[in-house]
Amino acid sequence: MRFSKNYCLLERYSSSILFPFTYHSPFTYILPDGREYVGEFKNGKYNGRGTLTWFSEDKYVGKFKDGLQNGQGTFTFSDGREYVGEFNDGNPLKGTMYIEGNLIGKWLNGKEQ
Repeated sequence: MRFSKNYCLLERYSSSILFPFTYHSPFTYILPDGREYVGEFKNGKYNGRGTLTWFSEDKYVGKFKDGLQNGQGTFTFSDGREYVGEFNDGNPLKGTMYIEGNLIGKWLNGKEQ
């Protein structure tokens, strides 16, 4: 089990279960599958600004609502691609995809253009 400066031992619970607390300071939660979330919580779910990192080293930095990516954020893939834009319920909504700083695609209404 890994610990960080601020930590929460909720690994045995599903993140969909509501917990009666709100934490607005940077807070680290390490999930059983190796993902790590650092950010704000409300009612036991990711809410506000945060960073979610996968074991594969994919990483999302941005806003969350009710445990999902919502609002402005950046998703960086382990292969170097980067999506910058808006998310809605965990899905890309409107944004731009880059690789090594070069534009490679645009997203509008959740579909690649």
